[in-house]
Amino acid sequence: MSEEDGGISQFSHLSYIEKNGEVNGLLSNQILQRTINEIGDIIECNCSIWNTDGVMLAAVGKEKPAVKKAVCSFLKELEVTGVAEEHLDECYGLFPVYDDDELTYIFVIEHNNEIDVHTSGRLSVCQLESLLRSGSERLDRNRFIQNLLLDNLLLVDIYNQAKKLGITVEQRRVVYLIEPKNPDDTIVLDMIRGIYSSGTGDFVTAVDEGHIILIKSLDSTDDYDTIRSTADMLVNAINTEAMVNVRLSFGTIIPELKEVSQSYKEAGMALDVGRIFYPERNILSYRELGIGRLIHQLPVSLCEMFLEEVFAGNTVDQFDEETLSTVDKFFENSLNISETARQLFVHRNTLVYRLEKIQKQTGLDAPVSYQATDSIVMTAGNWAYLYGEGDVKYQNIELQSELIEMNMDSSIVFAKFGLDSIGQEFGYPLFKEGDQQYESKTMRYNFGTKKGYITDVITQQGEGYVTAGRTKKMEGDILNMVGGKYTTCDEHEHPHFYIQMTKAKVRPKKNIVTGPVYLVLEDVPLYPIGLPFCFFPFSSTYSSGIIMPTFGDESTRGFFLRDGGYYFALSDYMDLALLGEIYTKGSWGLSAKSAYRKRYKFSGSFNASYLVTKLGDKGLPDYNLSKDFKVNWTHTQDPKANPYLSFSASVNFSTSSYDRNNQNSLYPNASGYADVNQNTKSSSINITKRFPNNPFTISGTMSINQTTRDSSIAVTLPSMTVTMSRIFPFKRKHPVGKERWYEKISMSYSGTFSNSITTKENLLFKSNLIKDWQNAMQHSIPVSATFSVLKYLNISPSFNYKERWYTSKIEQEYDTQKQALVARDTTYGFYRIYDFNASISASTTLYGFYKPLPFLGNKVEMIRHRFEPSITVSAQPDFASSRFGFYETYVYQDANGEDREYTYSPFAHNMYGVPETGKQGNISFDVNNNIEMKVRSDKDSTGFKKISLIDKLSLGMSYNMAADSFKWSDLSVGLRLKLSKSYTLNLNGQFDTYTYDENGHRVDIPRWKAGKGIGRLRGTSTSFSYTFNNDTFKKLFGGGDSSSDKSGNQSASTDPNADPDGLNPDGEGEGENKESGGRLLGKKKETGETDADGYLISKIPWSLSFSYGLSLRYGDFNRSKLEYDYALTHSLSFNGNIQPTKNWRFNFNATYDFDTHKISYMTCNITRDLHCWQMTASFVPVGPYKSYTFNIAVSSSLLKDLKWRQSSNYRDGQKWE
Repeated sequence: MSEEDGGISQFSHLSYIEKNGEVNGLLSNQILQRTINEIGDIIECNCSIWNTDGVMLAAVGKEKPAVKKAVCSFLKELEVTGVAEEHLDECYGLFPVYDDDELTYIFVIEHNNEIDVHTSGRLSVCQLESLLRSGSERLDRNRFIQNLLLDNLLLVDIYNQAKKLGITVEQRRVVYLIEPKNPDDTIVLDMIRGIYSSGTGDFVTAVDEGHIILIKSLDSTDDYDTIRSTADMLVNAINTEAMVNVRLSFGTIIPELKEVSQSYKEAGMALDVGRIFYPERNILSYRELGIGRLIHQLPVSLCEMFLEEVFAGNTVDQFDEETLSTVDKFFENSLNISETARQLFVHRNTLVYRLEKIQKQTGLDAPVSYQATDSIVMTAGNWAYLYGEGDVKYQNIELQSELIEMNMDSSIVFAKFGLDSIGQEFGYPLFKEGDQQYESKTMRYNFGTKKGYITDVITQQGEGYVTAGRTKKMEGDILNMVGGKYTTCDEHEHPHFYIQMTKAKVRPKKNIVTGPVYLVLEDVPLYPIGLPFCFFPFSSTYSSGIIMPTFGDESTRGFFLRDGGYYFALSDYMDLALLGEIYTKGSWGLSAKSAYRKRYKFSGSFNASYLVTKLGDKGLPDYNLSKDFKVNWTHTQDPKANPYLSFSASVNFSTSSYDRNNQNSLYPNASGYADVNQNTKSSSINITKRFPNNPFTISGTMSINQTTRDSSIAVTLPSMTVTMSRIFPFKRKHPVGKERWYEKISMSYSGTFSNSITTKENLLFKSNLIKDWQNAMQHSIPVSATFSVLKYLNISPSFNYKERWYTSKIEQEYDTQKQALVARDTTYGFYRIYDFNASISASTTLYGFYKPLPFLGNKVEMIRHRFEPSITVSAQPDFASSRFGFYETYVYQDANGEDREYTYSPFAHNMYGVPETGKQGNISFDVNNNIEMKVRSDKDSTGFKKISLIDKLSLGMSYNMAADSFKWSDLSVGLRLKLSKSYTLNLNGQFDTYTYDENGHRVDIPRWKAGKGIGRLRGTSTSFSYTFNNDTFKKLFGGGDSSSDKSGNQSASTDPNADPDGLNPDGEGEGENKESGGRLLGKKKETGETDADGYLISKIPWSLSFSYGLSLRYGDFNRSKLEYDYALTHSLSFNGNIQPTKNWRFNFNATYDFDTHKISYMTCNITRDLHCWQMTASFVPVGPYKSYTFNIAVSSSLLKDLKWRQSSNYRDGQKWE
């Protein structure tokens, strides 16, 4: 495109660069002023920076005439001598600042008796020259990228300069071009530079005033979908954060740096073409411009010549608006008929008619092309005979066959199969029109009228196949069939079942309309199961329709119709299903389900249901009426949608009896499966706001936790949190020299406001916001630092401050009747509760090495012991003291008339609690140990491998110097052993350090003083799980690698597409292949039971998993031993799968109760693949929810209502004995 059309010339690019000061290497006045301020703060005196014209650029303090006079004298001396040297007098020191041996600035410092002027001046000059050098490097990179974009560099210069600047040459990249609506918006450039810093391999620059250029480095796996998602993220982030509307374009992926200008030009063309052809789009891709990018580059004279030849003197004005809009959309969609018809809101046949009309008006037509692999014979009468994989193409129509006869004048073709040397048929005719294709035995077709006659046709429509002995293909891609069959079975020659159609009209990708039909099972016609007509809808896009219900019966609720309703296809991004269920004994229910998804934005689903359950007869004692509801909502935001604002939701809320009354809560693979066994449910909604280049984050959460056992509910609405990530407030922005001690001090902040209530379900909406709800706010400010002392010792002081804001307090008094303290009065107001503590810790790491004696062999190279001791001293005042006012003391007389003193906190009922009582002066001791062994190994590339003997052994204990009793804490011990790559044993225990009296109360006598050792194990727990499968015993007993299996099948452990349990869910063999080219006709290849050599595959995939948990804790007190006896708690769950053949599959899962010594819950599933049918049986044989369900149905989702189902309800199961 020429400059007159809006292009930007090379001269304008260079003018922009020079105008923005990117040709010289001077620092901006803003940088200079910031630098001079920092220098002034350090040397504590006035100073200034001047240019070589005697103009002050930055200063600490105001400009003084004496300083200007000194600078002018300095410059005059420079003109005379040609040499700029340091100049010191009684008042000022003048120092020249060079950039590549060229005088750039003069630094002036005023004398101060407290500083060394010469040293301070030289250090300041070093800082300024360092800034100039770094600025020059950035400028060199920027200037190189700009010249690269403008094609101002030779190829050899590109490689040399890139190497000098440390820029990778062979790196996949793409160029984004960002055009703000207002060219003066510099915030967009600053934001893009903030996201893509120079150290990431990405470059942000500009060569004109209206555009920002981003050169983005790509990984080897990045494709155009990744590039598009990045573009969406940028546009959304700019619109949201900077509140600026932009248009963005990007070019193609380029493999090397030298081709960056090509991607830049393509991005520029995308913006230019988009203004004309796609003004509504804000993201443009060069690859998606279609024919528009070609038309855009044509000279106007050539376009006029082409139109004059095509329209033969007719003007465009003579064509109606419909014709012109059709042509415009047709070219805009790159000659795609289907997409053009969709955008014009017309039927595809209507568009074809319009295009044929334009063809007749203009005389334009597409040629017929043909070819064959064997030979082509031309005869008199203009006949052509194609032998050997013949192929005829016309517009979007293609016909392939082994033998083709074609008349060049009448456009009539006849195709049929061929016969090989033994009489086997091959090379059946394959007809393609757009995305539709048909196979047949013979076909006669007229390319002009687009009509044909077909025998033994087969075509796939949706999930099923349509076959017919005689078929007429009509204009408009319609098939009229006689004696057709519709089935989802892919045994085309002999299907296991099919729907026999007497007459049918097939509209591919749309629907099938038939006359009388009946079902045929294994060649047995079922005439009674017939229909006078039938309608099969097909659509590549989902559409609205009726959902057929299922039927059955229950002993308690009667016969039912369930899960029937209507499906609404609301849009491409959202759907809705309204379902209902009704029972003959009065129960009923309604539900609404919806799913939504916006690519690169968000996705989620919503499910709400209401259920009325009536059990027994009204008026009798066993009558029960319950009304339940349930709400499920999940919402997930794409992380790329907005990096600074995220919203998520996970809602699972229902009344406590809903799962007991909902049938789908009982059976495996059903929606809501196993909800009946869940005692707790939780829901949460969260929104988080982050700020770019800012440590603060704000988040809001609403949460609901339910306990169905007692119908209790805990609601938090809302919970607001403000956090500040760790910052170093004393760290210098531009440090010079070593880090100073105070720069290591860090701090963070966390503030939370919550409003919550815990109550029963039926009392939630009756609660009082002030009296029943709890609301409070908590602030937490930790301050810490870490210093290295004597090189090996780390000292870490810390200080923590926590403050709570409450709105109520409860005074207590002694009730003589109840003989207990009870609440007396509740006072509402604002109450501030706080606590703080300080600590200092010292830690180091010691290493010990042990080399085994030589006579023990040389297998073990070395044993290393890592020893990490630490000691911490912490202090905290007694916040129960009266000076804080957080606790109150109450004196009362008990039943014996004795005075008792009781200390309590009136704020203890609030959600964040109160500070601890008692003065704290703890000394904590902690020790961590790690033992590793280095052994020789031929399997490792280094010749050695490490073996963990003890991954971690930790001990911890503390002593409270300020306490008057029980100064020692429990001994904490932790052990972690890596027994294998897949299993790690974790053990954590607490050891009791004190003794007990005969009443089971702790006595202030440590165990070691009583002669009972250091400590007694108070409690510990551990759990582990393991899965056994086919490969387990191969690994243990050396059964060989599965890759060497004669069958050639990969093991489940190496196949990335295999099921985790090693089973094949589809029941198909690895070696099964479809006929080449996706052909439907022809003999199917039976695979799966035998390998390539015909031997039976004896491998039976199976897996058995179990999870075991063990907990040891104190139980009942033993008065004779003055110790607590131990109580042991076990838990065991297990599940298994087995696939004895490729079509049978069995799985189960169960839970064992050690208290009752029996299986508490178990579900079993049996599946049989019947090729085009599926049989499943599920049952719960034990526990309170005994039930079963049996189902046999067509595998295809299109005919999912062709099924038989039998099930029982768990209420029936309760009667089993």
